[in-house]
Amino acid sequence: MKQFNHKSTLLAIAMCAMCTNMNAQAWDGTSAECAKGDGSKDNPYLIENPQNLAWLAEQVNGGNTFEGKNFKLAADLDMGGKEHTFPMIGKFDKYTDASGTPIDNSKYFKGTFDGAKHIIDNLNISYIEEGGSVMEEIGGTGLFASITNGTEIRNIIIGSNSTVKGGAVSGVLVGYMGGGIVEYCENRGKLDANTFSGGFVGEMEGGIVRFCSNRGYIHAATEMSGIIGQGANNGIVNYCYNTGHAECIGFGGAGIAGALYDSFSVSNSYSIGKTEGQENKWMGIPQAIVSSTDTKCTIKNCYYVKEFTGVDDPNATAVTADEMKQADFLTKINAGEDAFVADTKNINNGFPILKWQATEATGIKHINNFAGTAINLDGNTVVCDQPVKVYTLEGVLVASGHDVTLDKGTYVIKADGAMKKVVIK
Repeated sequence: MKQFNHKSTLLAIAMCAMCTNMNAQAWDGTSAECAKGDGSKDNPYLIENPQNLAWLAEQVNGGNTFEGKNFKLAADLDMGGKEHTFPMIGKFDKYTDASGTPIDNSKYFKGTFDGAKHIIDNLNISYIEEGGSVMEEIGGTGLFASITNGTEIRNIIIGSNSTVKGGAVSGVLVGYMGGGIVEYCENRGKLDANTFSGGFVGEMEGGIVRFCSNRGYIHAATEMSGIIGQGANNGIVNYCYNTGHAECIGFGGAGIAGALYDSFSVSNSYSIGKTEGQENKWMGIPQAIVSSTDTKCTIKNCYYVKEFTGVDDPNATAVTADEMKQADFLTKINAGEDAFVADTKNINNGFPILKWQATEATGIKHINNFAGTAINLDGNTVVCDQPVKVYTLEGVLVASGHDVTLDKGTYVIKADGAMKKVVIK
């Protein structure tokens, strides 16, 4: 038997997800090669539908690493929910055999994947190895099962109707990360997994995760958190935040990282998500930022609000909710960079957001016609040939009629079975 030892929005609500998916054709379980692009940086392969994403998974699982090649999402994707289980991009198969020889038969994606801030929603992934104990399990579950040096993943938003179910080494976005970069991404989906699991990456042996936020519910065992499960080999987590609930069914649990080893670094990050777990002095205790760490690792300039996390963290700084919303807090957490900005649009309940999230919802989003219903904007007035209802993102009805004038903000417009999110600047 193989022996493997691991080293011990922006508001995500269902109405927004429904609006997103009104324009997306749900995945039918088939695959289709990308019809546009040549994979170069200037002309990337365009993923225009769920079938193209499934084709990428097929190719990587068949041994094509796409090293040096580029992919870009051209639309929001509806992955079909429970109707179809997505096969994952790649496979993690790295272990040490009984003789002590390291073996790596993993299928890595080594290219660049740019989500262009599109949403991948209704993603259903389920992969749990059969047989063996937890410590014998190799694991590796996520949209990308395994990535390594040279891989770049950015600008992906995983929608709130998405669920990833795995064993050990599970992340909503990446199962195993042996290097590379994950940046400018957001998770709103749910993770249900075992040990070494996180909202973005399960096990991270090197590489960088930065400018990412988790809003999803993370339910896993020992060495788990809202961002990464286990970090080692000089890896870096920088400028990330967690607002999601991290529920550890084993020991430990944290907002940003479950456990750190080998000069890993976590900095300039915060958590206001509830953290729960059991306590064990060897396996970790629940803490706001990092559950357990060795003396070689660095946790610097990280913050939390105990009122929301429910737990403390001796390696981070506790602040109040009001303090975290002030301008001087932005100066502190940015540490000379321009990563976090004020939440002027109240998309994160007034708490700091990443700069890319603030620029995501500016101007007026395109308005589509649905089923012959003409919905148009004339300045800040919604014009329709039949009555419409206008809701806030919280589901509060604010206006109705044929010609509705709106103040600045984000709204959901409904008309005869059709819905669309609009942003009026």
